[in-house]
Amino acid sequence: MQPAELKLAEQLIEQYRVDSYDPTQFKDEEKERLLAAIDQKIAGKKITLQPAAQPEGAEIIDLVEALRASLKGSGTAATRPKPETAAPAAEPAAPKQRKSARRTTAADAPAPARKTGTRK
Repeated sequence: MQPAELKLAEQLIEQYRVDSYDPTQFKDEEKERLLAAIDQKIAGKKITLQPAAQPEGAEIIDLVEALRASLKGSGTAATRPKPETAAPAAEPAAPKQRKSARRTTAADAPAPARKTGTRK
């Protein structure tokens, strides 16, 4: 680890360190909701679930309905009408002539390196 990285890490730790923890700064909303439901039950009231609050501007999309709508709009390949104004198919072009690969002969191949008579 480089000394500069260590110094940066120490600065970040010092910056985010809290000297003391004060639990009164925080509010336990789940505990409050549960205690309120218990009090209602003790009082003899019927407890009903409240729907979760949705953030404003959230758009809910029903994926099944979106799929159905897309299938209705385009149809399948079998049910899709064929265009009548299609241009007639052009005649296929003649295939290009290919040259065959040239075979190498023994005279064309390079000669192998000669072995020397010295052995170790």
